[in-house]
Amino acid sequence: MRPIRRTTGYNPRPEWYFLFLFQILKVFNGPLEVFGAIVLPGLAVGSLFLLPFIDRGKMLMIRQRTGAIALASVAAIGWGSLTARAISTTPHDD
Repeated sequence: MRPIRRTTGYNPRPEWYFLFLFQILKVFNGPLEVFGAIVLPGLAVGSLFLLPFIDRGKMLMIRQRTGAIALASVAAIGWGSLTARAISTTPHDD
């Protein structure tokens, strides 16, 4: 009979849609944790929320909305890269 192998090293991880916030907490630790956990995500969500009000130009082709497209692209790239980094640094269970 094989002995039961018990592991005590549980590593809690959030769901995939919160991994970018989890990674931000790794970057901003110590006294900067409040800035990384509250201020940066608040600014990011606020800027995406205000995007339609900032870019109030006449409705043109989507290719001519460079400001809005640039801001949305930077947000998507940042979110994706932080999530990918969090996934790559996650220890795998054996």
